[in-house]
Amino acid sequence: RFRGNQAKFMEPENSYIDRVVERRTGIPISLAAVYLLVVRSRLGLPFSGASAPGHFLVRYDGLHSEPLFIDAFNGGVLLRERDIKHYLDSSGLPFNRQFLEPSPPRAILLRMIRNLIIVFNEHGNLQARAAFERFMRILAPNAEEGQAFLRGLEG
Repeated sequence: RFRGNQAKFMEPENSYIDRVVERRTGIPISLAAVYLLVVRSRLGLPFSGASAPGHFLVRYDGLHSEPLFIDAFNGGVLLRERDIKHYLDSSGLPFNRQFLEPSPPRAILLRMIRNLIIVFNEHGNLQARAAFERFMRILAPNAEEGQAFLRGLEG
């Protein structure tokens, strides 16, 4: 009974796993993280995250020749690569197969932190934003992507 919080997408609570589990609502990446915690850690199944632009997905590398993707935000809809390509094309976003490759846990955490920085920036909570910026710099001091993101917020 988990679902995407479409009405209040930019709420910080959508990104905190404990709040997502308690409220059963979240954003694509937090719902995917809950999904991954259950299917990988508890069940040992071949799932990973897929960091598509604008919409994080769960990737399943099981019985099929091509991976399947699960959209945890939209009720667990199953997608194939062509569906994701169509979605990105219709949204005006570029498609790159790299978006569908398994995301390592550190990359997922960094993306979640980036989301929180954006949320706190939009809410004007500069103290929380600064705390998550420090956290990002600690987790990825040499990651150019993370540093470029932070520079973009400053400019």
